[in-house]
Amino acid sequence: MLEKDFQKQVIDYLKNKNAFIINVEGLERGLPDLVVCHQGKFIGLELKVDYKIQPHQVLQLQRIRNAGGLGYELKYCFN
Repeated sequence: MLEKDFQKQVIDYLKNKNAFIINVEGLERGLPDLVVCHQGKFIGLELKVDYKIQPHQVLQLQRIRNAGGLGYELKYCFN
């Protein structure tokens, strides 16, 4: 599966849950692929299919957590 296909699945799921989603991929180095607001929570999601999360991505997720948000790496793990 390609990361863009995984991203579409995640976006479809979140839209079904009435989440507000912004795709920020490529906007700034290390920013998570998706920024989500759901039930008043700020969530950063870094999506991975075949690749390992990079240190600059871990740093950005930690910055989100330090600011009171939620930062996660979602890894597609089915073949």
